[in-house]
Amino acid sequence: MPVSLDMDELHLKYKGIFNLGGVLSIVTDWLETRGYEVIIKKVKHKTKTFGFEDEYEIRGWRDETDYHRIYIDFYMHMWDANEVDVLIEGQKKRLMKARLYMSIQGKIETDPSGRFDTSMFSKALRKFMYDKVIHHKYESVWGDKLQYKMHEIYGHIKEYLDMQSKGMYFKNMW
Repeated sequence: MPVSLDMDELHLKYKGIFNLGGVLSIVTDWLETRGYEVIIKKVKHKTKTFGFEDEYEIRGWRDETDYHRIYIDFYMHMWDANEVDVLIEGQKKRLMKARLYMSIQGKIETDPSGRFDTSMFSKALRKFMYDKVIHHKYESVWGDKLQYKMHEIYGHIKEYLDMQSKGMYFKNMW
């Protein structure tokens, strides 16, 4: 059985008007430009009294080496959603007014092809290799690298939704 390391989950909450297609394309474009395979699933669509509710799952994965694979999973839940027409620079655009929750989860998996699952000797060899040879590199180097990637896409999403602070907020405070 392959060993996997789960990263800390990042959460984002937003309420307001946004471009749903833009949010989805920010995530998929970021993953695809970095060589990830991308799978998008629309999990749920419900119509409710105050709007509709949608859930999306986006999974990006890529093989870093022939021994370990990196996954970045996005879960997006949107509720009380309604499409609204907004004038942006004199043009009418159709945007989404909703409450949005997004979580980003990273995972590193060793031996995704299962080549060390063939015999008892190869399973023992995999255990030895993980425990004695690559354990520290696995948790510190590869884990930190994945955590930085997760924070990078998190920052891009916040910037797209205009959740970043602008200028020097505490400038006149001192």
